[in-house]
Amino acid sequence: MKPKYLWPGIIIGLLAFSVITQITLVLYSASDPSFALDPEYSADSRTWDEKQKQTAINTQLGWTVDLTTTLDPAGGVAVAVELFDRWGKPIKDATVAFESFHLARANRVKSGALAHVADGRYEATLDIVRSGQWEWRLAIDREADHFTHTIRTNVLAPARTVARIMHEAERPADEPTAWPLVRGLM
Repeated sequence: MKPKYLWPGIIIGLLAFSVITQITLVLYSASDPSFALDPEYSADSRTWDEKQKQTAINTQLGWTVDLTTTLDPAGGVAVAVELFDRWGKPIKDATVAFESFHLARANRVKSGALAHVADGRYEATLDIVRSGQWEWRLAIDREADHFTHTIRTNVLAPARTVARIMHEAERPADEPTAWPLVRGLM
């Protein structure tokens, strides 16, 4: 390279390196599963009055919600919600919809409905693979009543699922696992 092109070449090279590095970092940060924006965040300020009305309705109804999660023998996580009115009587024939997500992976939202299985008890089995703290946003409808509730709870994912995810991509199916503690779970 001729000396008169050396310094402009170095400057152009450094600028190109800087641009490529910034583009790479932006693409990497945008694909991070632990980064998420709440889609209702900006709507919260616009719908403040409606949220306050819903809070007043929730208080007026006086319903209580008890959410539990247990390991399902089939390998998933059983989610159960028990609903009671202000007098402690179970709430029957309600429609319970939910949105849930792990706090460390908030952009992976699971949503669905819980099935009515007994007086005031609603259940579903979910394929949850990440243990830790989850947020559950419940919308409960019965006749003309609409009740909303948000709960944060710790969820224990099946060890078999966690071990399967960690090892399936790394080993052939016929190769035994290297972890003796989870060998029986594979």
